Amino acid sequence: ISSSGSSRRKGSLSATCASRSRRRPHAQSKPSEPSGSTLTVCIGKDVYTIDQRDILRVEADDHKTNILMKNGSVYSTRLFFGKVEPELDSQFLTINRGIAVNMRHILKWGATDVEMCDGRSFLTNRRRRKQLKEAYFTYKMDEMSDRIKKDDGTYSK
Repeated sequence: ISSSGSSRRKGSLSATCASRSRRRPHAQSKPSEPSGSTLTVCIGKDVYTIDQRDILRVEADDHKTNILMKNGSVYSTRLFFGKVEPELDSQFLTINRGIAVNMRHILKWGATDVEMCDGRSFLTNRRRRKQLKEAYFTYKMDEMSDRIKKDDGTYSK
């Protein structure tokens, strides 16, 4: 796994993916590079580049990590959640152990849980609820101010 813009250090996840793909060549059409932040995931012999805006959530599942997309597809990698989580950009919030949600796809923030646009709900960490809620609302306010700037070109506080 690697995030776009990250350096390729020896032993890094992106270097591991690159060396793995060089060792085992395979026929794969090169997808067009999506705009914005991307995540590169190695699954078996295949290497996928995923636009992070299209990810609903990232979940730990036993000894693998599942990346659930808004179109319903799931990328399952044998990497631990702790290796994937730092590669996610600022639109992701780890709401509980082993669950990082994309704040763009949160439908409702409840007192003890978060409801996603696909209908699934997840409990938030009890000790960090206040901090998580503040982070979410800060993200939403920044998102709204960015929309206002784009709409009329001006912004006043």
